[in-house]
Order: sequence, then structure tokens, then C-alpha cells
Amino acid sequence: MLSLIPVERKKLPATPTYRPRALKALGLAALVAAGFAVHTFAQSPAVAQSANIYTREFHSFSPGNLIDPTQGKSKATAWKQSMQSAQQALSRGDYKTARVYFRESLDAGHVWAAWYLGELYRLGYGGKRNPGKAFRYYRKVALAAEDLEFTRPHYLPLAVDSLVRVADGYRAGIKSAKVNKDPSRAYRLYRSAEGYRHPGADHGLGIMFLDGIGVRKNPKRALLLLRSAARDGYTASRLILAHLYLKGRYVRQDRARALMWYELAQRTGRVRDYPALNRRLKDLHLNAKPDERGAAAAAAARWTKRQQELGAASQVSTQ
Repeated sequence: MLSLIPVERKKLPATPTYRPRALKALGLAALVAAGFAVHTFAQSPAVAQSANIYTREFHSFSPGNLIDPTQGKSKATAWKQSMQSAQQALSRGDYKTARVYFRESLDAGHVWAAWYLGELYRLGYGGKRNPGKAFRYYRKVALAAEDLEFTRPHYLPLAVDSLVRVADGYRAGIKSAKVNKDPSRAYRLYRSAEGYRHPGADHGLGIMFLDGIGVRKNPKRALLLLRSAARDGYTASRLILAHLYLKGRYVRQDRARALMWYELAQRTGRVRDYPALNRRLKDLHLNAKPDERGAAAAAAARWTKRQQELGAASQVSTQ
């Protein structure tokens, strides 16, 4: 039975164990559909070995060789062939064709194809952005995660990422899809994904505490969460921190630190996803004093070096 009291985020062991029915035991469908409270997840080895696994290019996850035992052999072969064709289309940048094959795979019974479709529609690859469709695909994965047997931890990141995307939808609402704002549900879903170190969960919670969305306003906690997501390479968090330092909101105004965060955001953000980023960074460079530019570059270099060292230490500790 799930606790109705949200638990605090706990430090997870360096070499965690993976339980195939972890999501099922959690009652994930109830969380997505009804918004119950959340236990902290046990971290999977796949996630432990890569702190920024969720911030990679969305098509870096390969379909794998998992065959759903609940499907007949012919159906399993059909979705597998479609997934392989979709991945080939992704590798050559043909996102429109990839959408077609992912839909075929989903129709053949492979629910994980819905996550890829969610990404394509959310980011606008292969067609216009469609937040409503993206939300529905993510929700399909999140709901199915309770019923599918996780024979491989490879698919767990897709389920956890879907939780974050569904939570994003409930936090902000999606008018085109008639998804009403539901901060309570968003909070609980973020807390669920946070247990797996998903930076998007920290980012979402950070925004909620920063602006008092469904929770008591707590800028200090918000900054801790946003910095945590930024450390894991989450571009949106880096942009918010840059804006806060530039305007002096909840922090001491510091143009050099703002410039540092914009530079770090540029390294992780795709131009098409953040079209104004390069223009903002260029303007800041033109208006910044020489010592501010120098301080920003030095701080960004120190930050990057430190994160590389932490990443190397993390990989050693999980081997």
C-alpha cells in the first residue's frame, strides 16, 4: 500500500539492485491516472552509470531485443522490424518517416514506441510540435509501465522520462489537449521520477517551489533543485538560473555568473529547441565588461572540469 505522505529524497547506494517489478509494486497507473502519493524509486544500474542519461539526444536509446511475451510471435516480429526501420530513419535524420514506423510498431503492440512518438511530437521533429499528442503518448507509456514485465532495465529510463513529461503537462496544463493544470498530481509524479535522478523532475519541482505552484513558495529550495538539474546538463534549468542572476531575482545580481549559465546552456541546448539562446548570449557578450567575460569563461571551465571529474568518479563507483 502506498504511503500518502511524500517521502524525502534519499541518497541511493552506489551499486543498487534492480527489481523487475519496481514500477508495478509502486502502483504507477494509479499515480498517473489518480495522482496518489509516491515512494522513492530504487535506482537502476543503467541510470546509476550515466548521471545525464535523460539529457542525451532522444534517439540514443536503441530498441533492444526485448520481445513482449504477451504478444504472439508474428506481432513481436512486426513491431521489432518497425522499430529497426524507425531507428534507421532517425539515424539519417528522416524524422517524418520515423514517425510512420514508430506508429506501426505501436499498433503492433510495442508500447515503448509511444515514447519515441512523444519525443518527436514534443520537439517538432518530422512535423509541427504538438504538445497534446506528445502528452497522450507519454501517458500511454506511463500507464503501461505498471503492467509490463521489465526483463531489461534498458526500458526503465523511457518509463521514468514519460513520468516527467506527464508531470510537465499537469504542471503547466495543455489547453489544446484539454489537459487542466493539476499541481498536486504533477508534484507526486515529479517526486516519483526524482528518485531515479531524472533532472527534469528537479527542474519541474524547482519551478513549482520558485513560483509557489501548488506548494508553498520556497525560493531557497527551488534554487537547490534547479542547480541540481543544471549540474546534470538540463538546459532549461541553466537558462532559468542565467535569467535569475541577470535580473537579481532571489539571488544577488551577477552578470558574470549569468553569462556563465548562458554559456553552459548553449553547450547542452539544441539551437532549434532554444532559438533565442544564441542571440541572448551574443548580446550579453557585447554588453559585458572584459572582466565579466573573463570571469564567466573561467567559471564555466571550472564547472565543466568539476562535472567531468564527478562523472568519472560515478562511473568507477558503479562498475
